[in-house]
Amino acid sequence: MYGRGDVIDPLTVKAACGSEFATWLKELEQITPSARYCGAYVDKLLELSRRYRLQKLFREALDGNFAGLPMEELIGKIECMNSVVADDNDQRSSTMTDLLTDFYGRMGTERQYLDWGFDELNRYVKVKPKHYVVVGARPSAGKTAFALQVALHMAEKHNVTFFSLETDSETVEDRIMAAQAGVDLAHIQSGNLDEAETVTLVEAKRKLADRNFHFYEATGVTVDEIRAVTCRNKSDIIVVDYLQLVRSSDPKHIGKEYETITEVTTALQRLAKSGVCVIALSQLSRGGEGMAALRGSGQIEQDADVVMFIYRDDYYNHDSPDKGISEIIIAKQRNGPIGTVELVWLPRYTQFVNMKK
Repeated sequence: MYGRGDVIDPLTVKAACGSEFATWLKELEQITPSARYCGAYVDKLLELSRRYRLQKLFREALDGNFAGLPMEELIGKIECMNSVVADDNDQRSSTMTDLLTDFYGRMGTERQYLDWGFDELNRYVKVKPKHYVVVGARPSAGKTAFALQVALHMAEKHNVTFFSLETDSETVEDRIMAAQAGVDLAHIQSGNLDEAETVTLVEAKRKLADRNFHFYEATGVTVDEIRAVTCRNKSDIIVVDYLQLVRSSDPKHIGKEYETITEVTTALQRLAKSGVCVIALSQLSRGGEGMAALRGSGQIEQDADVVMFIYRDDYYNHDSPDKGISEIIIAKQRNGPIGTVELVWLPRYTQFVNMKK
């Protein structure tokens, strides 16, 4: 009947099968779900899913699996329970009238986006809280320096938490002061500072003192701990440096890179949807190009609202004519164009600056 294009409903099927199948068809009709109640079925499945996740967390607690956990991870488990309970809040239904009313209420007003601290990047990349941004680069290409500079700039107006899974606080302190004061990093590290550099560093300290910036040395951190610290700090923006070093909260995923990174990136996206802008740095695989180079899981590309890559030609070619030029390649953006923004890279200060036109 389907192959012939016939209408398929109880009456036509009964006519095609004959009266001897009438009883069987009636029973089949009674147990077949109706599309009319699809919404109710989905709601029931979501409720059962939430119940299952809560029961799993409660069983772990009752079995004593929480007893030996560090405090941050324990708080993270509690936050997981809260997020399961709060899942309903993420599902907001709007009628067309609601959507139109909301739009016309905002019409004619300029949309507010986060300020990256770079003029051209602001024109290209439109990011708000609830967005998940991934910044990929090769080792030593400047992704930590870029993320630190962006985080400190955003901390002028927002509450920012920086999770460093690789770089210790002393190294970060040196880089921050070199970039913000414009003082040679080598001079800071050696302690050989002249009078002018010392004055400049003191002035930079005054400017930075009131920034709402939290640094978290997060070696071996799990995504549950990241969520817990984010909630405790009431962060508007978090930076994770870098996501391949975040540990799995699921014992089944330990030692499995693909499963771990998939779990981590999905959890970071969920954290972003709760109202936090998440900027996650990512290592790139050797030999890969573009999106394929994001190390560990294709889920990163799928989850992210924005994917950017930092490319420096002089990183690969020492005789490059573009020495000192960094390209910020916007490879994916749900709410804007893709393209390339050029910045000047000043390695002496681990600092990026706008390209002069």
